[in-house]
Order: sequence, then C-alpha cells, then structure tokens
Amino acid sequence: MKRILHRLIPWMVRTLLGASFAAWPVSSVGQGAVVVFNNRVISSPCGPVIAPIYGPQEYCVGDRLNGNSTNNGGSVVYTGPLLAGTGFTAALYYGLDGTPLESFVLLGTTTFRTGAAAGFVNSVDLQLPTVPPNGSHRFQMRVWDNQGGTIVSWSQVLANSIVIHRVSDPFAADCANVPPGQNQSVYLTGLRSFNVPVLTGPPYVVRSVTTNVVVGPGATAILAADVIRCSPGYVASITQQWSHADAILPDATNSTLVLTNVQYADAGEYTFTIGSLFPGVRSFPMRLLVAPRLAGIRPAGTDSYALAYCSTRDSTVSVQFATMEGAGGWVTLGTATSATTDGVFSDAGATNGSRIYRLRLEP
Repeated sequence: MKRILHRLIPWMVRTLLGASFAAWPVSSVGQGAVVVFNNRVISSPCGPVIAPIYGPQEYCVGDRLNGNSTNNGGSVVYTGPLLAGTGFTAALYYGLDGTPLESFVLLGTTTFRTGAAAGFVNSVDLQLPTVPPNGSHRFQMRVWDNQGGTIVSWSQVLANSIVIHRVSDPFAADCANVPPGQNQSVYLTGLRSFNVPVLTGPPYVVRSVTTNVVVGPGATAILAADVIRCSPGYVASITQQWSHADAILPDATNSTLVLTNVQYADAGEYTFTIGSLFPGVRSFPMRLLVAPRLAGIRPAGTDSYALAYCSTRDSTVSVQFATMEGAGGWVTLGTATSATTDGVFSDAGATNGSRIYRLRLEP
C-alpha cells in the first residue's frame, strides 16, 4: 500500500499543477467577475486607472483626440472642458475576442461627476455574465449627449444625426485572471482618455488675438488674428479678409491689420474671415476705440458751459474736472453718450473759478 501511495501522490501533484497553469491565462476575464466601471481608480490590484473624458476642443471643435493627456503621463493636449454632470451618458460594452464592435453587448451605464472630479464617471459595479473557459473579453466605452435624458440607448444615438457622441478604442482589462467559481473585481486598466467632439467642424478656425484696442486720434492701431489648422493633413489655399462694420477693407488680406492715422470714423468692430472650399470662418469681433478729445468750450448761461467733444460713436465718455489750484483732485461731472462722433456735455455748476477738463472712455 505504501508503495502504491508513493507512486500515486507525485502523479496527482503533477496532474493538479498542470491543470492549474493551463486553464486560465493572464489577461482572461472569467465567469462571475465584477467589472468596476470607473475611469479613475488610484489603486487597484492591476494598477491605477486615470482616463478623464473631455468635451470639444476650444477652437477645433470637430477634432477627435485619443490617448492620455499630458497631465496623466501621455502626450495629448486637450483644450476642451471635462465632461460633467448628468447631461452625458457613459456606457460600457463588452465582447469576446474576435467579436465585431457592432455586436458588443451593453454591460451598464452611468453619468459623470462634477466639480474637481469632472471628467470621471460615477463608479458602478457591473456583473459580467458567465463566459466559456479561457474566454477573453474586450471592452469599449461609449459616451453621448443624452439630450436631457431623452436619448437612453446607443441605437437612439445612431438613429439621431444631431446627437454628439464618441467611443473609446476597444481595450482589455490586461491583468484580470479570474478562476472559475470565484468573484473578482476587474478594472478598466486598458482605457485611455478621449474627447467628444461636435459632429462636424471646419478644417481651419480663427482666433482673435486682439479684442478691444484703444488709441488716440492720429495714432496707429494694430489688430491681429490667428489661423489655426484643425484637421491633420488638410491643406488648402485659403483666402483672408478683414472687414469693418461688415464692409470689406481693400488690400487687408493677411492676419495682421495695421491702421495708420486713425480717426473717429475708423472706430468700431472689425472681423477677420478665412475661406476656401469650405464656408467662410469668421473671428469674433475685435473693437477699435478712439479716445475722446475736447473740441471746444463755450458759455451756456450763468456758471454754465457747453463742452463739445469728439469720440467713438455710441461709446460712454466720462467728463472730469479739476480746479486750477489742484485742490480735491479730479472730480467726475458725469457721463455722456452720442450716436455720432460728435457730442456735447453741459457743465451747469462751474461756480468755483477756472476749471481744467479731461475726458475718458468708460469700460
């Protein structure tokens, strides 16, 4: 009997060890696993998961970006806002290796956190159905604007041409190894950041470099815009044109506009437009303001004077005075606005001798 046991035990050990190593390779996800649907897990048995989701880029709103940002060990620069709140739905889909993406099955949905946690979803635990032995799963995260809760499924997203949406690259939970009959949490370690762009966007956009420019009459004013190429690889000849109050300025056809000997008629809104084979893209208005000046003073009654001035039309001018003696500093008399470049302000209380006047543009 001892000789029989002596021969049998090594055979049993070899058999059990062989079965243990053969049945469940690393990177498989087994039956009964709990999938942690969370794109921000600082510590897990498989390592951290930090993959925030972003909205459209600040300027190139149609650009589609993938990969971790420079803030999370990657090289992608995201300029759009982090998704936040219940307005966007995040869904997790799965399928066995070799399953077409369109045949992936929904595991569950959630929404996004807010505040300092924006970009990350509200964590939910999802039960992975029983799968055949050695079955390896792949996952995909799908995000869409749920239109106030009215778009609740991916089929609705695909049927609605105006719903902005985006999907992640398919990924694996790389270190999951779940033996049969056990419950183990699976973390989305293969997920990377991505953004949700608008559905279409021009290959070029314009960024206003200057906004409000104030110069004195007779001075030189410089307005500038940036032309940003959005779609990688898109190259086309483009036209560039400045306009003043929607009137085209002849020969103003590059991204910098230089105006010399500026007068009040030159004040107002300027825009820069580019165009080619796609509809014209226009900058935000840039406003040129010409500082006011006093044109003349005349008596208008006892202790009263009329102050004629020139300024940018429809702008608010602050009128101030100081006494010749300099006591009390500058005192604001009031403000004036004129629909033309010429205006008149009445100083009806000039009772304290000689006055010095000055004019300023109000913000």
